[in-house]
Amino acid sequence: MKKLLKRYVHDEVALAVLMREDVPCFICGNTSHKKYIIAKSLFTGKNVTIVQCEKCGLFYVGDRISAIQLLDAYVQGDNFVSYFKEKEGWDAVFLKDIACQLSAYFEHRAGLKLLDIGCGTGTFLKIAQEIGFDAVGIEPNKKAAEYAADKNHVTALQGTLDDYDFSPETFDAVSLIQTLEHLPDPLKTLSDIRMVLKKGGAVFIEVPNFSNIFFLASRLFGIRDRSMTIDPAHVWYFTVKSLKKLVKAAGLEIISVDAGFNKALLDMSTSKLMRTMLRVPYGVFRAASKFAGIGMAVQLIAVRK
Repeated sequence: MKKLLKRYVHDEVALAVLMREDVPCFICGNTSHKKYIIAKSLFTGKNVTIVQCEKCGLFYVGDRISAIQLLDAYVQGDNFVSYFKEKEGWDAVFLKDIACQLSAYFEHRAGLKLLDIGCGTGTFLKIAQEIGFDAVGIEPNKKAAEYAADKNHVTALQGTLDDYDFSPETFDAVSLIQTLEHLPDPLKTLSDIRMVLKKGGAVFIEVPNFSNIFFLASRLFGIRDRSMTIDPAHVWYFTVKSLKKLVKAAGLEIISVDAGFNKALLDMSTSKLMRTMLRVPYGVFRAASKFAGIGMAVQLIAVRK
């Protein structure tokens, strides 16, 4: 057990905490939680228990060894290149929107240094480079990192943030797109990111939204959640509230939060006429979903002051 943990947790203090049976919630420090659901892991084939912190309400995999096993299964997996390739076209639409959001924050200045953590096969890195960022990524899955370098021609370092000793204030921007929910210690990761960000630098975070409308409906009416919100590949399940608490705990200042349906979703339509016809009603729907916080993901931008 300790050997597996040490593969991904290099800090001895954090390791000692994770070895405890009463592992505290990493946001509020509370050690009491209640069982929420048992789900079968897509990666390990084993059942994992998802619990809720009784103090701050964060949902997470209760057994940290199971959480590390999920990460290890991802790192050692053989089918992730094909997984990313299958949805590359779909992802590119959303990832371009994210890259443009970051670029707009920096008033579209070129040559800014960007670190993408959990870069997969490098689709976002490629887009970020095309719009002017000097981008580098980190990806724990070796085959995905190799694909990013060989096929997408981007710089993708294999490993985790702990494996690389970046100097303080190296990057203008850091992105974690559908990544934070997989990490063994999100608070430590964000604290480390704060150190490598330049003053005034920004971090972009996107995580699945545990309060999305489909999951809310499944709980309210007892129907199947076809959005698969309970994904046994995830360790943490964030809402707007819990994500904001985490980011503030890491010493970052939040400047925007969006938990509505993605504004790039309409661009998935191949018909220009349909996009034109639906732009206004979809804009109203998106604004309502943003107000209610019931979209499929939470997007947050925070800065280091």
